[in-house]
Amino acid sequence: MRRYLDKRWRCASVHAILRHNRQYPCSPVLTPMPQLPKSFIRWQGVTITQMGFVMNLVLTLSVGSLGFGLSLVKDQVIAGWWGRCLPSGCLCLLLSIALGIWGAVNRLVDFRITTRIARVRQKMESRGRSQTPLSRARKKSARLGKRTWSLLCWQLSTFFIGILLISASFLFGYPEKNQPRLLLVRHSPTAPLR
Repeated sequence: MRRYLDKRWRCASVHAILRHNRQYPCSPVLTPMPQLPKSFIRWQGVTITQMGFVMNLVLTLSVGSLGFGLSLVKDQVIAGWWGRCLPSGCLCLLLSIALGIWGAVNRLVDFRITTRIARVRQKMESRGRSQTPLSRARKKSARLGKRTWSLLCWQLSTFFIGILLISASFLFGYPEKNQPRLLLVRHSPTAPLR
């Protein structure tokens, strides 16, 4: 049954191409359709899943780090030059959050367009029509996919810059009187331990 449907689908698509061109008479010529390897489809699904996981993870860590940074800004614990780095780090984390939300919405629109393309293509193939009207939607989907990857790179960059600024201002600008002290006790091998 599957072989019959494959042949019928191939024949219908060939007829659609031939009718569209209007240059050749319709003939039941069967041509092999290119098939994507199953490993490509599987790894493409894994890539999409992992990209969503990374975007969500960075978004979650950005929100938590922003909360920590804002609590330090509110308490005005850090003064001096490092105190000026702290709001900059918070702004970088806020930008990372905005980029993460934009990337998630961009992915959603891209998936929606891809779903629409698949549905229209299936209807056109069943009716034996050409797929030329889908080229604009495919270009838009490709553009949205590239934008999603660039948004992910910008989200990661702003997240790491924000974390670096907040960590540096916390480590180097925190007042010494509030810092926990490490007690280093030296003992010689001959001296008795207390």
